[in-house]
Amino acid sequence: MTKEELKSILYLDQLINSKLRQLDQLKAYRARLPAGSSDTGPVQSGVSDPTASLATKITDLDRSINDEIDKLVELKESARVLFCRLDCDLRLKLIMELRYLECLDWRGVAARSGYNPRHVYKLHGRALEILFKDGT
Repeated sequence: MTKEELKSILYLDQLINSKLRQLDQLKAYRARLPAGSSDTGPVQSGVSDPTASLATKITDLDRSINDEIDKLVELKESARVLFCRLDCDLRLKLIMELRYLECLDWRGVAARSGYNPRHVYKLHGRALEILFKDGT
């Protein structure tokens, strides 16, 4: 695992959460469609059925979310294995797990670990040095 892959965990987590919010919006739109709107039959103007179109969009987005969740799970498992190299200093391992496996922001990491944010940054830097001392 590289530093970039480690960072991508945070971005992928945010992306999945964004798509989940979008999915909720699409489902809310579907609920607002008038009952029986899919039973209107063919429309002469060529406009497609809004319910069917929305159902397709929901299915596609749901499939995309599931694919990204699979990738996130794989990345987190790789990170978990990487963090085993920090068993010599459990403080560092805790900081890395809170940040990358639980995807907490820096304030959340500081609050959960009991350290002030400046100390969290310092410990994070030390952990990165240990994990990536070969430059990856």
